[in-house]
Amino acid sequence: IQSRISDGAVANCSSFNVDCHFGTHVDSPNHFVKNGITIEQVDLDRLCGECVVIEIVGKREILPSDLELLQPSSRVLFKSLGSNLLASGEFDPAKYPYLTADAAILLVDLNTLCVGIDAFSVDAFGQADDAHNALLPAGIPIIECLNLTNVEPGSYQMAILPLKIVGAEA
Repeated sequence: IQSRISDGAVANCSSFNVDCHFGTHVDSPNHFVKNGITIEQVDLDRLCGECVVIEIVGKREILPSDLELLQPSSRVLFKSLGSNLLASGEFDPAKYPYLTADAAILLVDLNTLCVGIDAFSVDAFGQADDAHNALLPAGIPIIECLNLTNVEPGSYQMAILPLKIVGAEA
C-alpha cells in the first residue's frame, strides 16, 4: 500500500510490481522486434473472434503436419500436455510443448491472426527463439501460458483482452 487513510492520507492507494510475462499474457511484436508495435497497439481484431483449438497428443513439438487442417487467417490455440502441467503446478519449462521453426513459418505463410499455446513460451526452453522470430516480425501476437485443460478441440469464439500498458511488449 502506498498510502493509507489510517496514516492520514486522503485515500487508500495500493500498487504492485509484476513482470508483463507472468501468467497468461500476450506477446506483442515489440517483444522481439526493434521498434515493433507494443501491446497497446495490437489490433484487438487479431485477438477476438472465431478461433480453432488444435489438440497435440503425446509429444512436445508442434510440427507443420499438425497444422494440415488449419485454414488461412485463423486464430489458433494449441492444447497439449502443457495444460495438464500448468494445472498440476509443474513449472519445469523443459517439459512444455513448443512450435518448431517450420511450424511457425507455416503459420506465417497461412497469415495466422494470433497463436496461443499452453506453455511458458512458443519456443523450446533453452533453444533458439525461432517461433518468436518468425511470428512476431509478421505481426502475429502470441498468447502464452493458456490453461486449456477443460477445452475440447474445435471451433470457438474467443476474446483475449491484454492490459493496454503503454510501451510494454506484453
